[in-house]
Amino acid sequence: MTQELIDANRPEGASGASPSALAMGLPLVLAAAIHGYEFVRNLPEAGPSTAAIMLTWSLVPLAVAYGLFRLGKGKQRAIGYAWACFLGSAFMHYLAFYGESGHWGGLGLLAMPLLNLVMVGPFGWLLGWSMEATAPPGSDSAA
Repeated sequence: MTQELIDANRPEGASGASPSALAMGLPLVLAAAIHGYEFVRNLPEAGPSTAAIMLTWSLVPLAVAYGLFRLGKGKQRAIGYAWACFLGSAFMHYLAFYGESGHWGGLGLLAMPLLNLVMVGPFGWLLGWSMEATAPPGSDSAA
């Protein structure tokens, strides 16, 4: 009933985003906001080129997650990868900017994208795979 009302009120030719696309977009937007904050915060101290390189390096795991999502197979796994990378980055930002890490926080910010690529992201991929395996047949998450 609710979906019928949404479809009836949708403008002609407009298509709604699937739940999996929304679940993928949210960690990407949140991570881009965190890394954008890091870019702005580091810009005066590091200079524009160093801050831009750090921003690009920080977004590589999210680009990998988006690429996996766009491939079409295992969307739930790619969503798990993206959420794990976002949570890993958010935790590292907390430690670097608000935690008791001292001067080691900056090194953590440099190392976290690599950890996201080789440890945290694959762990999220496995969590997404387990959710995909338990999804009911025909659901959007099983696509």
